[in-house]
Amino acid sequence: LFHWKVIYLLSGIFMLCIAAVLKARLPFISTSKLSYFAVFQSMGRLILEERRLVYRALLGAFAFAAMSVLFSTIAVLLKSSFGLADVMVGIVALVGVFGALSTKQVGKIADRGYVTALTWGGLTLLGISWIFLYFGQFQLWSYILGFGLINLGLATVHSSNQNIIFRLRPDAKSRINSVYMTSYFTGGACGSALGIYAWQQGGWLWSCMVGLCFVAAAMCFALLDHTHQRKHLAEA
Repeated sequence: LFHWKVIYLLSGIFMLCIAAVLKARLPFISTSKLSYFAVFQSMGRLILEERRLVYRALLGAFAFAAMSVLFSTIAVLLKSSFGLADVMVGIVALVGVFGALSTKQVGKIADRGYVTALTWGGLTLLGISWIFLYFGQFQLWSYILGFGLINLGLATVHSSNQNIIFRLRPDAKSRINSVYMTSYFTGGACGSALGIYAWQQGGWLWSCMVGLCFVAAAMCFALLDHTHQRKHLAEA
């Protein structure tokens, strides 16, 4: 409907409006007086000292990488397999809203102590979603179902990760979040690049295989985190 530049312009305007609302509504919280360089040093120490932060950051990175494989190939698959126009591709992508809307409920479940169950449940959804997504090249309903599942799975994993890492150092939440989100979006960028590369080399099958490999890697770090936590509790 619009030129692609208009989308970015509207996004920028909406972000400025959201920033203004947050500035007015969020409570004031005293911040540390660390210098810019000292903040980065502190983040480095957090990486060295907080093993769970590293595991959860890498878990999140691989989970988002799996999702980004899908994001980078959604248009080319739906156009080539079903001949959908850009508007229809966007409508299909709106299914992902349900994943975002589930975040609040997932957070409440995590606060009740079911973080491990949520982590593995989310990773399982990520894995199952790629089965439906693979068959989605033949049936649109399968793709839509897989798209919804992968969004729900990622939201679940992301919420469980944040529930854990923010409890590690309550006085360093911003720096912990910086470490986590840097890893998270680095994984997303790598997933997008490898998703397109896989599509060019072997089509949708290869893209799905890359997505599943990322999910498997995320599961490995979830297992490492679980093992580390059990060892820590046994020594306490």
